[in-house]
Amino acid sequence: MNTLKMKFLITIILSVCVFTPLFSQNSWDETFTALQKAENENNIELAESLLDKALNQAENTYGKKHQAYVLTLHLGVKLAFKSQDFEGGLELAQEELELMKEVSFDQQTQFYIQLLNYTAQLNLQLGNMEDAMLFSKDYMEVLNKENKNSLNHALAVYDYASLRYQNQENDALEYFQEALPMLNDYISQAGSQYLNSLYYVASLLQEKGELDKAANFYDKVIGITQDNNLQNSDLWKISAYQRALIYQENSQNDQAISFYEILKTQLENDQDTERDLYASTKNNLGVLYQKTGQTNKGESLLALSGDDLQSQLNSAAIAFNKGDYTTSLALYSMANDSLSIDTKEDSLQSVKILAQKALVYKQMGNLDSALQLLLSIDRNILKNISGESEEKAIAYKNTGDIYLDLANFDSAELYLNESLQQFEGNNKFKTEIEIQTRNSLGVLEQNRTNIDKATSYFTKNLQLIETTLGKQTVEYANTLNNLGSLSLENSDYDLAESYFKDA
Repeated sequence: MNTLKMKFLITIILSVCVFTPLFSQNSWDETFTALQKAENENNIELAESLLDKALNQAENTYGKKHQAYVLTLHLGVKLAFKSQDFEGGLELAQEELELMKEVSFDQQTQFYIQLLNYTAQLNLQLGNMEDAMLFSKDYMEVLNKENKNSLNHALAVYDYASLRYQNQENDALEYFQEALPMLNDYISQAGSQYLNSLYYVASLLQEKGELDKAANFYDKVIGITQDNNLQNSDLWKISAYQRALIYQENSQNDQAISFYEILKTQLENDQDTERDLYASTKNNLGVLYQKTGQTNKGESLLALSGDDLQSQLNSAAIAFNKGDYTTSLALYSMANDSLSIDTKEDSLQSVKILAQKALVYKQMGNLDSALQLLLSIDRNILKNISGESEEKAIAYKNTGDIYLDLANFDSAELYLNESLQQFEGNNKFKTEIEIQTRNSLGVLEQNRTNIDKATSYFTKNLQLIETTLGKQTVEYANTLNNLGSLSLENSDYDLAESYFKDA
């Protein structure tokens, strides 16, 4: 009897030992299946509770170094994007990355590639930009080896380029350019990424001063958005504005006016008139109207109601053009008083405003007041601003011009050369300052009767004007006249006649 009881007990114990793992395995399988269903159906609260349960069951049954535990972690990382628990998701992702080194299972490479992307996105959500770029690059490079030129590879290059762009890295442009042809191959699935890449390439080329190339990419963005009736999108509006700006900087005034007019109408139709883009569009359009002789239309746009800074500056410019110098001085003073030179941005804005105010004094014949104001700008503001800037170039040029009017050639040369050192002429506004500054240096050397040196300045200007502004411009004609005058002084009458005829 005792022997029978003993055999029966052993059988029961063995049965428990045999069936317990099977029961536990079924428990994890069931929980994991339920977790997948809850995640797919966006039942977040249920999914989070099932995740903890599935992790515990997987660990207790198989241990952490097992496919079941890793797959559960992976689903937990994916769930983090829906639950917005990015910190928790990153912890799960880091644990999964470590286990990937020790666990092997079917489709492990696919899960690893996906995990790199998840980890990059989680770091981005948490503001960990350096880590986001690191994992995004790893994800891109693995796809380059495992699935090159696939849709996922194209999107990975685009995502990495976007991170580099956000972090203002110099190589963002080359990654967007790499992504473009691949995204174009998947245009039906990655149309928005392709369109964004076109815009980013245009913007980065514009920053580099490669305006013609930038214009070509903006044209593509504008064409695609218009073909799809997306003129109310920010992408179309910003691209249209930048394209108009390039036309304006290239002195293609008619094309610039056309773009600004269309953009202004679109912004008004969308009741999108409270943003800076609308104010800048009206301001630039008003300036171009005045520049092309449409004075009344220009003034109606520039004379904006209100006491904001741009309104005061527009009104000051209008008063100056009308010869109302007293009003212009008052408005420039009001505009400058509204600024705080505690910030670099306001300081540079103040330099521009005060430099314009000095020009008003100069136009009134009050050269001493103009000079003292410009010297105070140099002493009180510019000395505290490091680096080069177009604001410095303007202030130094104006100071040099006044010294030139006063026949103080040494001081004039000093300030004009300071102006010339501020820029390389990468954009058209700076190019115009460069042309004006070099012209003043040419006049200075002409006054010193240094004919060869003066000729050198004017000749370099002529080449610069031809390549940037074109021959059919006032600047080109004036420079030809200056060279003609120098040739007369040098008794080279045939050459002088040639310059004057060309002018």
